[in-house]
Amino acid sequence: MSRSQSFFGVVFWAVATVGVVACNQAPGDATGSNGPDASQSVGASGAASGDESTVNGSPGGSGSGSVTGATGDGTGSGVASTSGSTGGGGTAVGASAGSLGTTATLLPPAGTCPTGFVVCDGVCLEASLMGANCRPAACPAPAAGTVAPTRTSLSARGFDWTVAHEATGTTTVTFRPGPSGGGLSPTMGADLNYRVNGVPALQTASLTSQGAGVFTWTTQSLKQGDDLDFYFHQTVANQTLITGGGAPPATEPLIDSMWFHQTIGQPADPEPAYPLTVSLAGRFRDRHPNEERFDHFVDTYFDGPIFSLTIVDYGNYLRVTIVPVDTHVYGVDFKTYECFGAGLSGGLPSPTPLCFTPPELSAEGVRINPTYPSGTSSATSSGVYTVQVGGQMSTVKPGDATLLIGQDLAYGQLLDFEDTFVRQPGPMNNRTYYTEMFMYYVGSGRFQPKVQHPWAHAAGDESITDVTVDQFGYAQHVPNISMTELSNLVAGKVLFEADYDSLVGYNPPTTFDCPRGGGGVDGLLPITTVVPPLSQVSPQSPVFTMGTSFTNMALATAERPGYTSSSCFSCHHLDGKGPPPGAALPSESGLANPNGMGAALLKLFTASADGKSAGADPIYGTILDQQAPKGAAPEVQASVTWQPIAGQFADGTPYTLRKPALATASLRDGALSPSTHISMRIPRPVFGLGFLEAIDDATIIANADPNDANGDGISGRPNMLVDPVSGAQVLGRFGWKAGTATLQEQAALAFVNDVGLTNPIFPQHRCGVAQTACLNAVNDATPELTATDLTHVESYLRGLSVPPRKNFDDPLAAQGQALFFGIGCVKCHVPNMVTSSSYAIAEMRNIAIQPFTDLLLHDMGPGLADDAPIEEGTATGSEWRTCPLWGNGTGASVMYLSESAFTPNDNPDSQHVYLHDGRAQSITEAILWHGGEAASAQALFVKMPAADRAALLAYVAYPFADPVPLRHCAASSPQP
Repeated sequence: MSRSQSFFGVVFWAVATVGVVACNQAPGDATGSNGPDASQSVGASGAASGDESTVNGSPGGSGSGSVTGATGDGTGSGVASTSGSTGGGGTAVGASAGSLGTTATLLPPAGTCPTGFVVCDGVCLEASLMGANCRPAACPAPAAGTVAPTRTSLSARGFDWTVAHEATGTTTVTFRPGPSGGGLSPTMGADLNYRVNGVPALQTASLTSQGAGVFTWTTQSLKQGDDLDFYFHQTVANQTLITGGGAPPATEPLIDSMWFHQTIGQPADPEPAYPLTVSLAGRFRDRHPNEERFDHFVDTYFDGPIFSLTIVDYGNYLRVTIVPVDTHVYGVDFKTYECFGAGLSGGLPSPTPLCFTPPELSAEGVRINPTYPSGTSSATSSGVYTVQVGGQMSTVKPGDATLLIGQDLAYGQLLDFEDTFVRQPGPMNNRTYYTEMFMYYVGSGRFQPKVQHPWAHAAGDESITDVTVDQFGYAQHVPNISMTELSNLVAGKVLFEADYDSLVGYNPPTTFDCPRGGGGVDGLLPITTVVPPLSQVSPQSPVFTMGTSFTNMALATAERPGYTSSSCFSCHHLDGKGPPPGAALPSESGLANPNGMGAALLKLFTASADGKSAGADPIYGTILDQQAPKGAAPEVQASVTWQPIAGQFADGTPYTLRKPALATASLRDGALSPSTHISMRIPRPVFGLGFLEAIDDATIIANADPNDANGDGISGRPNMLVDPVSGAQVLGRFGWKAGTATLQEQAALAFVNDVGLTNPIFPQHRCGVAQTACLNAVNDATPELTATDLTHVESYLRGLSVPPRKNFDDPLAAQGQALFFGIGCVKCHVPNMVTSSSYAIAEMRNIAIQPFTDLLLHDMGPGLADDAPIEEGTATGSEWRTCPLWGNGTGASVMYLSESAFTPNDNPDSQHVYLHDGRAQSITEAILWHGGEAASAQALFVKMPAADRAALLAYVAYPFADPVPLRHCAASSPQP
């Protein structure tokens, strides 16, 4: 498939505006890299000429072609590339001097990239990540004299390959899988998934069996000098090792290799210089992946159930070292999965049913006994556990456990494994704990998802491979997190879940357990026993417990004259969004809803005399507190009446929207100022925030077009703020109005405004200047949260990753993608971003992510507008930051707990919640509320037939697009 023939998406450049609209909290957008054919009636087609013109740092297509949608003129003017191709590398102009993000005058003009950045595939990204012509930067060759290891006998999952180019112009790709054995059935077939010359769209070729375990593909479409990035998708015959009534449904296992690169006509890229050292940290799990009790944090997660994991990769074998923090571990079972089963959910066919023992448990395993570093003993340490995987007996070092897989590992083959921790008496009472599946590709230097398809995950290599129960879809940490960062995340989770009224700590377990049938068969025979249920009673939070490392007893009696919530968790149940007024709340959730207002916040804004900034109400400050300490009255009694608004689609299908009418009564300290305005907001979900913080300012600014210079009706602009610590002007990116710039500031603001706890950034309680009783009741001499507390909560927020996509291979969602691109939502819900190379967390640098937001302000029209003329920073009442759309479909399950072990992601009470005040109960309603810059897209949606609307909604649940192609070079784990 050529660059101009790719099906999905028009090339949407950072400055070039394509399509018609902005969207707020509705379906996403996508900046596809290769455009839809004209026959799809949603994009443009044309032939790339192989070059580009550059306008304001954004290349426009120079090819000509017919246009069958609002996609631009294809003239190379910077409006849009209608060729569906980049054709080559554009260069950025308009570079600015100075340090980005310190003052408004030092920011580059909207639509440009500063020095050191280039525009590739619609994204302003660091030039160090791309080579010439927007092709991914080549990996450095290993040092002279580096020799790949000799492999004499490949394991059953091993393979080798060649890409040979002949003088006739024919290229032949050959794939030779290792021998079957050990439960792994023979290979039935293999596909080659590949990209050419940095074009993001993935192409697929099926290899033909030549007998004797050899598969080939021959083509003349690849030319001398083409850059080929590729991986193999291997299909294996049904595994038969697991038999009997407890066996899962028979499927043909699929195994992806690592991505490789080779320049056509040149020798294969060499393997990296071994050994590679790869480090991360993990946490204990109650069960194996795809079983009950897998996704949540264990009930005493704060009591040591984390561990470091280090792999030393020698190319043909690995040495794995595990060091638990918990001092009660006395043995580790290490299991690697040379025998591959029906597969994990979220990416492989026929997901293993919950309550079946995962077929991956047919594995090679070994009990590892500990060794103790000098100066330690079994009384003070769980010891160090080391095992070797692959290689020959001659490579095993004294003291190691038994060799696993007595053959050589192949370059690029998948090794997936898990650990079981066997504990002696202690805080967890002899319980056995498991881990997630760790996926490592030999020679890659990093852990990554098992499914390599670029549409499968929204956060690149830092994506989560599997979530069994959607309820916990937002509560999973970044896979490659370091030991230090995971320790800080756990400490932050303790603070996030602590209730500062009841002093308990909310950490819900799964609400069900799989039945265990007689005869050792899982889930099939009549129930004779059940797994003992986990406790539903929330214990006292360790933050209020003497003798723990999390102790901050002062918070148990901290002065909180008023607040909206008594904990972070009650507004962000399992890290999701807060419920709107009137929402039915499950009693198990721990959500307090005494006044029928859900988790809605009431923010106050009083415009300054010049109308350029907003201040606090003189009596009530910046927020109306709806709760107060026992025996005191809250500042307000609020209520909402939902007013119905009827309408219909063009095909006659009726719909009903609802609009909130807020009423305030019993204002404790007198009336609000006549110039004060109220904005009702529900809390935003908190997953994926670290990736948004990691985006460089330049990437965000390059998408801005505040004056609508290209005349497409879209005028996104950055919200420039004053940093509360430094006083410098910074770029806002968090919250409904992009009103905060960093996660630390966001956490500090939520604590003081919503929970009522002061901190080093905001050391004063939010009393109004005329609120005498409040001012007299507090002592603001010392912040209640320490700087360390704030740092820990910051680590928690930035360490939560994004749930896996469930629809990337759904044909209906693919139809919806084309429609979504065509009506123009991509202009605001920009899919592609790349994180900075200098972000604080090394493992989150240089990651291609797809949040489906531009993090800019857009005017959404009067229907969604607050009546305040100015609110946060420079945002007006009608402007809202584009909401990220990743993980959309998981939201309802997070808010409403699972009820059945066999349908763990269903709940009859589940309802989705969208838009800033929770008025939209579905994606459909959210789209219908779009106005202002988004009015044209809304009108096109209304005109769609029902089948097209259904396809669009299937896509928006977990939107996907071709990501910016980056080439990650093998290296040892980065050091902070």
